Amino acid sequence: MAASGAHDDSHDTAESAGNVCGYRPCRVIHSSGDDRVIVLAITFGRVIWVGVGLLMMVFLWRVGITMLRAFTTPLPGPPPAGEMRKVNVRYRCAVCGVELKLTLAPDEDPPPPRHCLEDMIVVAPLYD
Repeated sequence: MAASGAHDDSHDTAESAGNVCGYRPCRVIHSSGDDRVIVLAITFGRVIWVGVGLLMMVFLWRVGITMLRAFTTPLPGPPPAGEMRKVNVRYRCAVCGVELKLTLAPDEDPPPPRHCLEDMIVVAPLYD
């Protein structure tokens, strides 16, 4: 060793490099052609963090791709003419007060039915 307190790289060993990583022991690889020591500080905690990060990346990637595919798929076309469609329309007879709820119709906007020889009045739903 030099008298001026300078560090001599020729005396680095696994024991002296153990404190390079701090509080945890490190894996030391020694190159035979060169007297330098390469310290790899791979700890269990870092492996867990990298694993969790990779799992989150894969999850977010799949959710994003699924959302993009949902935006690009076209809406289904209207059903063929004559096929029954689901509707929710309520009617009331102006003469006698009978109420009717229509759930299936051949059109989106069906014509009002007749009761007491008059067309029924469409009633706006209160809580729908």
